[in-house]
Amino acid sequence: MDEDDDIEADELLDKWFQSDVWKQITQSAENGDSDSLELMEQVNEQLGNLIFHLKNQSPTNKIVTELLFFEQLCNDFEIL
Repeated sequence: MDEDDDIEADELLDKWFQSDVWKQITQSAENGDSDSLELMEQVNEQLGNLIFHLKNQSPTNKIVTELLFFEQLCNDFEIL
């Protein structure tokens, strides 16, 4: 993912957080599924890192690194 990619960062995050996959993961975590809970924790950490880098106007490569996590999730779960 870089500045020339077809999908914008906000679109990528919207696709992930509005997906049926994410809804199922959160539901499964609520029902005690440890894998889903672990993934939710990873997503929360990556999102926190992304927010940190955005607020602190970190170099673009730091922001892109955080966004690559979400891009990989979308690819892994065939959301894009």
